[in-house]
Amino acid sequence: MDLKEYIQIIKYGRGLFLAIIVFAVVFGFSYAYINSKFFETSLNLNITRIGSQQTPDFKYDDFYRLQADEKFAETVVE
Repeated sequence: MDLKEYIQIIKYGRGLFLAIIVFAVVFGFSYAYINSKFFETSLNLNITRIGSQQTPDFKYDDFYRLQADEKFAETVVE
């Protein structure tokens, strides 16, 4: 079929064509409004270090490691 024939078919059944489109849109919106559900999720994420480098100097009681872990956790949460 040619494009002109498709246009003629749509022109011939224009009322029915528009009625079906309007019905589908109204039905879709009403179904979505009536059956609207709200979902809520949460996620707990624990970040731990598996291995660490053993150094005899500059330990500072793991102060900087704890600061870095805290900053990394804040970045992941954001």
